Amino acid sequence: MTTHDPAGALVVRIEEALARLGCTTAVVRGGPASGDARTLPLEERLLIASAVPQRQSEFAAGRTLARDALIALGGPADAISRGAAREPIWPEGFTGSITHAAGICIVIAARTNDLASVGVDVERTESIETALWPTICTDAELERVLAAPEPSRGSMIAALFSAKEAAFKCQFPVTKRFVEFRDAVIDIDASGNYRVGDATRGGAAADVFGRIRGVVTAGELFVWAVSVIGGTRAR
Repeated sequence: MTTHDPAGALVVRIEEALARLGCTTAVVRGGPASGDARTLPLEERLLIASAVPQRQSEFAAGRTLARDALIALGGPADAISRGAAREPIWPEGFTGSITHAAGICIVIAARTNDLASVGVDVERTESIETALWPTICTDAELERVLAAPEPSRGSMIAALFSAKEAAFKCQFPVTKRFVEFRDAVIDIDASGNYRVGDATRGGAAADVFGRIRGVVTAGELFVWAVSVIGGTRAR
């Protein structure tokens, strides 16, 4: 992945991943995670009026990119509000996801007849402390990680973490439920495609997990994942 424009490189990779998942109509936008909050609609400015400057800047970047993606889809240029769980409220007929990491911002937006829901996650590739592995992985996932050659274990954990983050973002608009890392089991194949299973035997998101498909990649600079649930056209 190129270092001179990491956001642009990520946009291309995520577009390719969405195509692998059968969605060529979603719009992906990326750029620096720094925007000018003064340019936002009043409704959005009020949402961050008491936030620290860095958060205001990140929020502005995400909302600006999201609005650009919606306009590219033929959607409205209106303010994107925020729900009780601090999630973006997308205009009727649209869905999307926003992520910030290491100074960049990535947004995906789609029409709900193409995708019922989407989740995207980007993380800086860094070592996750081994003490945290059992909080991220189910017992079966941790067994697989520990059975792998030691040099590959860190990237496996990072991929599981990012895939779960994207999956949880994807399921939330459908279930309106928060889930824990150990509630989901991720099955990643050799090409990075993954499915999500329920580790709770009938938990709140069990049915929705089974509808999620995703792609995850752990690279030199970033690990990223995208999860989707097909829209009405896919039924």
